[in-house]
Amino acid sequence: MICALVAAAAVQSGCGVSASGVSSNGGDPSAYPLVSGPASIEHHAVTAADGSVSYRPAPPTTYETQPTPTCQRAIVQTGTGSAELAIPPTPGLRAVALSPHETRVTWWFDEIPDDCRPSLLLVSVVANEDPGATPMTLRLPFSGRSGSTVIRYGDFTDPADVALISATLANGLRSGVVSVLIRQS
Repeated sequence: MICALVAAAAVQSGCGVSASGVSSNGGDPSAYPLVSGPASIEHHAVTAADGSVSYRPAPPTTYETQPTPTCQRAIVQTGTGSAELAIPPTPGLRAVALSPHETRVTWWFDEIPDDCRPSLLLVSVVANEDPGATPMTLRLPFSGRSGSTVIRYGDFTDPADVALISATLANGLRSGVVSVLIRQS
């Protein structure tokens, strides 16, 4: 799934896009698979102890995802029309609870061509079924084809049960966001 709003905002602000739709670092996005815009996200009702109802994204159903094989391309709207732009590959992801409020999140990529090399990873955990919970997100500089980090989630909420990741270019264009269930140890 592509975060089209982020991509569109980056394009509209002039971040790294020429009129031809070629990324600012000279890559030709037409060489990469085209991904569609954001899919409709399924939500479900979560009822709090006080009876109030909120709607949360449906939790993922898997403990691991595989990365996309290479860069991808997305069609984004610009101030003058649309452009096809290279976006980073979507990382593979898995997560394991080390304790009720600490999670090790591990990611990896298959191939990372220079014209879509991320500069930043957004790595999050969240107690998806807790109506008052918000994600704990780390902004990590990209440092290679694989890595891991430990995220501490607040004691004031339920333990995190979902991990998420996406990769971001320096110009703000973003890969798809993937999520997995956190394996409880």
